[in-house]
Amino acid sequence: MRAYSIREALQQGGATTELYLHGLSLCEAPEEVWSLPNLEVLDLENNQIEQVPEAVALLTGLRILRLSGNPLREVPAALERLPLLEEIYLSRCEFRTLPGVLSNCRALKKLDLSGNRIKTCALEKAQWGKLESLNLEKNALSAFPSGLENAPCLRTLDLAHNRIAEISASSRLPIGLESLDLRRNRIAGIPGHWGALTQLRHLDLSQNRLEALPEAVRQLRQLRQLKLDDNALTRLPDFMAELPVLDALNLRNNQLSELPEALSSMPSLSTLNLAGNPLHRLPPLPENLRALDVSKTAIEALPESLIRLARLRALDVSYTQIPEIPPLLAQLPRLEQLIWKGYPTGPVQDTRLLMHFPALKTLTGVLPAAGWRRLHKLIAAGRKAGFGPEGLFTLNRIEKMGPEAEINLPQEQALKALSLPFPPLRRALTGWLLSHFPASGLEAAHRIGWFGRPKGVPLGFWKERLESCGLRMAAKGDVPTHLVIGEPPYPESPSPMPLPGILDLPVLESYLAREESRYLQTEEDAGQADRLQRMLRSRDTGFLRLAIPFIQGGGLPPRLRTDLFLAWKLCPDPGLRAELRQLLRRHLPFGDQKALSRSLPLHLEMDPAALRRQMERLTEGTGLDAGIVEAWKEYGEKR
Repeated sequence: MRAYSIREALQQGGATTELYLHGLSLCEAPEEVWSLPNLEVLDLENNQIEQVPEAVALLTGLRILRLSGNPLREVPAALERLPLLEEIYLSRCEFRTLPGVLSNCRALKKLDLSGNRIKTCALEKAQWGKLESLNLEKNALSAFPSGLENAPCLRTLDLAHNRIAEISASSRLPIGLESLDLRRNRIAGIPGHWGALTQLRHLDLSQNRLEALPEAVRQLRQLRQLKLDDNALTRLPDFMAELPVLDALNLRNNQLSELPEALSSMPSLSTLNLAGNPLHRLPPLPENLRALDVSKTAIEALPESLIRLARLRALDVSYTQIPEIPPLLAQLPRLEQLIWKGYPTGPVQDTRLLMHFPALKTLTGVLPAAGWRRLHKLIAAGRKAGFGPEGLFTLNRIEKMGPEAEINLPQEQALKALSLPFPPLRRALTGWLLSHFPASGLEAAHRIGWFGRPKGVPLGFWKERLESCGLRMAAKGDVPTHLVIGEPPYPESPSPMPLPGILDLPVLESYLAREESRYLQTEEDAGQADRLQRMLRSRDTGFLRLAIPFIQGGGLPPRLRTDLFLAWKLCPDPGLRAELRQLLRRHLPFGDQKALSRSLPLHLEMDPAALRRQMERLTEGTGLDAGIVEAWKEYGEKR
């Protein structure tokens, strides 16, 4: 069992196997710790402990000892008498040399000495037959550790952020090493015999002083990740194609002016970073490439061979000499992320090209003054509704031209367009429909309808158009917020039900009759509304899921808006909360929707007075009723 205080550990007695006393500003370990016979994990990290007593030898079952973040300069000799000690964490202490007692901990599998001041590390006498991970990151090592061959099971070695300038030919590593991190040192080369590390999968030589790729890398046949960024490489050797499983290659910020043609023969390469190199052109690239970064290079054009990269998902061409997005990118079937910052000659020539990207999800960079954020939102909304590239282009024209646009959307697509979660598009399409409908068509829509006024369209146009059909316009203050066709079921706040994009009058009449019947049924059947209220107040996810189609099919009486808001606010299920929020966005008037953006916590278990104050803050300036929360609390207590 776990314990987080000495008192709790003593109450549990022999059942305590893990004790966590980190961050308590302890100057010494409590004596009671050494009387816990079955302790397996002891955490004393981030305290002020300067010395660990020899009594630690009493914890014969200890497997993990955490002492990081203490001003330790030595560790007790008793550690070598702990037969099961597998992991020791001594990072961010004050060690200047490797404690000799650690070399005698034969059961050790993981040792973390990062963030100290160790200058030398001689391990010839280490008895680490089981050691798998050694972390000496962020020390002051000026020479590569010697004697590492005495740890035959070593799999991970981290020597990053040191001062290692040279690796001698006598520096041996275990043949089974899988990960070697040497970033941020002063290394200019590695020994040739390191090519015998046939199990090495991850090699990080970034932020060093390499001018040429060491020949030893040629023999690392299991290498999957190679990081060479921030060096002084001037060329990339052809033998890179001989690394059969290399998956990620980082060459950022070197001096590469060209790349070998053999690069295209790397079958497994999926991530290639060439940013910050003086490259003027790209050779043919591997067909399995999924991410390519050529930002901050001197490339003036993307090669035609790029269209062969059918699996490319991310492309960064920021701050290059490429003036515009080439049409060939639209032929990449899986391109999801395009980063294009820092145009030297201005924006992209034509945003219509972006409509033809089949999988684009994220676009970062400079686009025309129309605004790439709105365009990206339109593309995402259209794809969610199943529109293809041509349909997206048509939607873009509708939104730009408003009621004067000439469109040819089929009936089914027009209906989908009005259901998109994109208000500017819905307003524009609504304007187009109202402008082109005959008067008889508007007369048929005699009871239900809600539309935002299209931007830039004179009020007189709408008023004249509606009055010619015998209809009225509802406004809030001096600024019209919605158009109401006829008398809606709830005059004080019309239901946000958009007019369907169906151009055939008989289909329109059928649609309106069906929606009208649903709303009138909810309005007239008080028992049905009461059942819906009980569902919303039940605080049961099953009942809430039943309430969602109930509201979608029959509408929401105004008196239940606060109940729906509370159901959303108190719902513990994230997925269900998202569905309830969509219902709220559809059924709350514009002025009340500000409550959705407030992130104040609300719990029915709060003090009644605090609960009321919190609810008042949530609903301040809205039409929602803060007093209903008391009815919720009483209803829950009765149940």
